[in-house]
Amino acid sequence: MEYLKRDAKKFARENMLGIWSASTYGFKKNLELDEKGIVSDLRHFIDVLKIDGFYMGGIINQFWALTVEERKRAQELLIREADGAVRTVSMCGHTCIEISIELIRHAEKAGALSVKGTVRDLITKGGRAVGLEVAGRHGSVHRLGAKLVIDASGRSAFIGRKLDLMEYDTKLDTASVFGLFTGV
Repeated sequence: MEYLKRDAKKFARENMLGIWSASTYGFKKNLELDEKGIVSDLRHFIDVLKIDGFYMGGIINQFWALTVEERKRAQELLIREADGAVRTVSMCGHTCIEISIELIRHAEKAGALSVKGTVRDLITKGGRAVGLEVAGRHGSVHRLGAKLVIDASGRSAFIGRKLDLMEYDTKLDTASVFGLFTGV
């Protein structure tokens, strides 16, 4: 990483500016990751749309449809293609903490700008999410306030459970819906 944890806000304010994109991952007809396609898309974002940075591996990137090795390969391809021309942030979340740590280490080694920390609790005010309590290295705990808190925890619904917002449909108990479209 290019900064110390205590300097993260300052670094973000100075470097995470401009137009940022979430890079999507395409698949071939045989359902393999389309490596040439994702690199081509990134080139378009950089050369034509003139983005300043991009976010990879998040929910929009179908991370849940990829193996860990495919996620690592996509990190490598996109970070190498960006080649310092734009900033890169890699989402390294996973349902297994060991795999998440493995992905974080891999992204850092590949050269991505990444943020370490594990969410411990939700900070609320008047029934509204206003921040997170995050565990850092060596047992440190940080309280981070935010105007907007986005829950990307998937089915575990971290914020929904904390704020008691969950409503269960006993007739529909699925984790996800998958659709394959051809000729679109």
